[in-house]
Amino acid sequence: MEFNTQVYLCHECKDVIDNIEKLLFVEEDSTRGFCSETCIEKFYSPLFTFYEQQEKEIRKELSLENEDCLSMLDDATLIDKLLNHPDEIWCSRNDMEEEIYTFIGQYQDENNHPYYLMSLCLLYEKRPSFIFVASCTRSKELADKFKIGEPVNSVDAFTKVETHEQGGEIDDLISGVEAKKSSFLAELLEKRSPADIPFEKFPIYDMFFEQTVEEPDEIFSYNDEEGDTIYVYIKAHDKDGASFYYFVVSFNYQSNFEQRLESLLPIISFPSVDPELYRFYCKGERLTGSLKN
Repeated sequence: MEFNTQVYLCHECKDVIDNIEKLLFVEEDSTRGFCSETCIEKFYSPLFTFYEQQEKEIRKELSLENEDCLSMLDDATLIDKLLNHPDEIWCSRNDMEEEIYTFIGQYQDENNHPYYLMSLCLLYEKRPSFIFVASCTRSKELADKFKIGEPVNSVDAFTKVETHEQGGEIDDLISGVEAKKSSFLAELLEKRSPADIPFEKFPIYDMFFEQTVEEPDEIFSYNDEEGDTIYVYIKAHDKDGASFYYFVVSFNYQSNFEQRLESLLPIISFPSVDPELYRFYCKGERLTGSLKN
């Protein structure tokens, strides 16, 4: 027998983990890993409470405790737009070089009245991985309070996903995926229960994406209004004693490249504990076995 030094500690519960692939990370360039999303929530809970209280105090100072636009935080499409295509990104570093980011977006409601969405969060691979505060306001003064640290000079370059472009096809494909994503998010917002898993907690369930696609319990397929074949992967998971479904909605895409490659491209993925939502997505033809991506 030999000593095994390839082991790791969960930063919260201190359980010994024998494979780094089993660890979850929510901060870029950090050795702070966790064995579960529950441990992530427990570890960051004091900071979550701290920033939440700070926002309440700032709102009280500005007499903005009960803005009507706060209800917009229930719109998953808007939150997704903020987290993926913000107008501004600010980065604050403390004396230990730990970073916290603010995403800010300015929008208009149906009456053309401006409002701001703000999110204070951690990033992993340049994407929000843990959200401390998600807020909405019509006050520029309050929005400016979220401009902490230094601004990211080029937001588009910062958030850009690297692709191998083939003429204009990639751009068309991205536009098509974004359009479908908006449509499916709107549908999800309409169908989901208010008691379901909150949108701001979705990022910590990303770890279940791969297993759901590779080992689904069920796959359903149907054609959408554009004639594209939609595939819905569903798998039941049990984590820390809590059961839930994870859904991955994809569509079948055939490229115009010389190879004529056919791929399944993810549109949205999300967790849910709502059996009614599960039944809603069990539509079309039920397929057996996993599909190759």
